Amino acid sequence: MPHFDRKGIAAHTDYIVNGKHDLMAFMTASKENGREARLLHAHHRRRKTWKLVCWIGPEPEGFSIMPSSVRLSPTRILTAIRRKRAPAISSTPG
Repeated sequence: MPHFDRKGIAAHTDYIVNGKHDLMAFMTASKENGREARLLHAHHRRRKTWKLVCWIGPEPEGFSIMPSSVRLSPTRILTAIRRKRAPAISSTPG
């Protein structure tokens, strides 16, 4: 499994099987800073090639994990995600 230029891929993976040698995977990868997580969509064909299709949403301040996808039509997929924003930093005077 390639890491798509990231430090790692987590076990929170979802997939849609298109055929005998055709698979779409929705995976959790590390962010550019190597921490937390963000989601990607990759395509696997012929048991030998993986292609990064796209990142799912912008890189979050917190994390995005646990994709769950469903095909709506031949050209549309809906992916639900679990997301946590980074805590806001606040300072109290005095």
